[in-house]
Amino acid sequence: MSSNGTLAAQHPTGAIEAAAGPIDDGEFDPADWDVSSVDSASLSSSVYSHEYENGRRYHSYRHGRYPLPNDDQEQGRENMKHVMNLELTVSPSMRYDGKLFYAPIGDNPQKIIDIGTGTGWALTFNGVADLLPAASVLGIDLSPIQPGWVPPNVKFLVDDAEDDWLNGDNFDFVHFRMMGMALKRLDKAFGRFGLHFHNARDLGPRLEAAGFKNIQCEVKKVPIGTWPKDNTLRLVGNYMKETAAGIATAFVGKPFEALGLLEVERQVWLATVKKALEDRSKHRYFNQYFWYAQKPEDALENDGPDAGSSDEEAA
Repeated sequence: MSSNGTLAAQHPTGAIEAAAGPIDDGEFDPADWDVSSVDSASLSSSVYSHEYENGRRYHSYRHGRYPLPNDDQEQGRENMKHVMNLELTVSPSMRYDGKLFYAPIGDNPQKIIDIGTGTGWALTFNGVADLLPAASVLGIDLSPIQPGWVPPNVKFLVDDAEDDWLNGDNFDFVHFRMMGMALKRLDKAFGRFGLHFHNARDLGPRLEAAGFKNIQCEVKKVPIGTWPKDNTLRLVGNYMKETAAGIATAFVGKPFEALGLLEVERQVWLATVKKALEDRSKHRYFNQYFWYAQKPEDALENDGPDAGSSDEEAA
């Protein structure tokens, strides 16, 4: 631990045990994450319209800023990631409910902002808005894909998180996760958020350099595929497998087209990826890092009399 309170990432010990026999795919219920059950709003402003390419739908605000689609298929993938994170963070004492965050923000935060809000963290049943009904929750995204009905303490703003920010900075809790590929100016993001796109395990010193204190990290092993013996890890692995297949499908559109790859080359690559993901003899996994830290007291004083204690969490 450094003088500024930085805690080095503590990796989980032990290997993930593999299942010995075949797996029944019927144990995975798509109703847990299927976007078809979500009511969506229809808005008329041009800011809320969409663009269509290669049979997929994309955001039109700052067209091309984010390379992946925002259609129902992609929203299903986003919902799957959210459910996966909840399953991943279940502890024996919690029994069924996973963690929405690790930051010790107390019982009464007043202002929360979710950057790149998508469809899950702030909105779902038992999401942050339900968990903290006295808090005002602001979700920011390039795509207006949020449900038509949301808790009364949630508001949305269609905006680019990397633009000049004019909505204040006296938030009690700032949350974002899985945003690395969406950040255009990575060097600027390093200084502003303490982010390191390529090496999540080394975020601690960068958060410290950016001025944060009380820096903590939780690390979870995420299997890819249904090979684990443990039921929860097998479910997490299935979510991760489907998420990887979904993003691979999205990549064969705009991103790979921009690289000049022929359609046949893209489809061969996609088939290879999907076949590899189904191979249970390969016990693939990665470490997911949940970093959380606190804004320094001197920065809070500079924010003015309305500033409160502020925590930030990135996964």
